[in-house]
Amino acid sequence: MLKRSAFALVILFALSPAYAGFNLNSSGLLPEVRQVSLELPKTAPVPAPKPAVCKPFLMQISVGGVAETVTIERGCTSVNDQVWVIVVGLRGKPGIEVRVSSENYPLEKALIDKRVKEILLNGATDQDADFIVGRTGPLLARAAAAPDFEKAPLLAQASEELKAYLARP
Repeated sequence: MLKRSAFALVILFALSPAYAGFNLNSSGLLPEVRQVSLELPKTAPVPAPKPAVCKPFLMQISVGGVAETVTIERGCTSVNDQVWVIVVGLRGKPGIEVRVSSENYPLEKALIDKRVKEILLNGATDQDADFIVGRTGPLLARAAAAPDFEKAPLLAQASEELKAYLARP
């Protein structure tokens, strides 16, 4: 019964004089119908890629229970470039340390970054540990025992040797 009533209403509207000129295939406009454009834009806007974000961190690694501590840092510049740093110091002796930063050596930056990341990801190799314990450590120990005027040259020598070791081809 309900279906018949609905069908009768549709027939009445279809045959009424207000909709007599309406045809879905014609371009005739009804006076009381508002026109809406359904055209989509030709190209969708592409979202801009997010800039890479550098996140600084600090990690201290062990070289095998010796007097040297090794700290690896990743810093960030003002334009979000990564700066890798390795710091070797004597345990319990503040200020007796060498710091090699890839930012300070632009010509060797790629090699220093690569070596420091390898140490961070894979741990210090035997060769790395031997260099730190056998070359850098003794220079740091000599600098700790030296008078103040001799400390700076010994620390500079240790820093230069560590930089040369990291930047080797």
